[in-house]
Amino acid sequence: LWILDCSVNGRYLGINSDQFNSTPFLSKNAYLYVNAGNAISATNCSATTNIFLMGVGNKDNLPDYDERLLKSPNIFAFAQNAGFKTAYLSGQSHDNHLQNYMTKYDLEDLDYFHQPTTKNEKNETLADELLAGDIINYLKQNGGSFIYAVKSGSHFPWKNNYPSNEEIFQPSMGENESISSSDSLLRLNTYLNSIRWKTDHFFQTLLSDKSILDNTLIIYTSDHGQVINGNSNQTHCSTHNPEIDEGIVPLLFFSNDL
Repeated sequence: LWILDCSVNGRYLGINSDQFNSTPFLSKNAYLYVNAGNAISATNCSATTNIFLMGVGNKDNLPDYDERLLKSPNIFAFAQNAGFKTAYLSGQSHDNHLQNYMTKYDLEDLDYFHQPTTKNEKNETLADELLAGDIINYLKQNGGSFIYAVKSGSHFPWKNNYPSNEEIFQPSMGENESISSSDSLLRLNTYLNSIRWKTDHFFQTLLSDKSILDNTLIIYTSDHGQVINGNSNQTHCSTHNPEIDEGIVPLLFFSNDL
């Protein structure tokens, strides 16, 4: 099970920094995983990182002038050839709407495709909660699978990513406040609230039944990082002189047999 989060900068997870208490569940349950610390994402944008991973890319493919990642077999084709069932679950999109350069041809290599929410139900606050439940259901009913799961994650505006009663770090940004109009403390607290709910609470839900780790390896990372206190309103996906934090992501491995 490969879980790809969105907009999670590994520096701000409590398991990687004593400065932030943003991962109470993961910090208390460190025996469930190996923490590889901060890693570097393939790119600083969601779509390009996803197609890099689904296209089984390596560093020699960047920049991809020949569009090899769009033309070569996807990771699901390789998994099927290795005898696995293939599954794709996403809390980032809705219905049958494809994203991240996926096309109808990718679906030919998928045995299971599911995006929990519909366009009318789309709710960033609960999107990963629904995704965790669906991953649990899939794992309990299917063995021998390669699963690619895309989380809704902590994309800006961070204020929309968590319930108001889960605002642990205060003060935070206002409902429609822009990055440029807020100070560094407001931005930091709002982002910490977001990853505490969207990342730590997600794993608390996913691992509520730890038996799903039996004979399962979960790899967790993010598509790119986030710039919290940068020099512009751009938190990621900068095309000119991107800041380092746009490419800093976590990397964790979960299993009952680490």
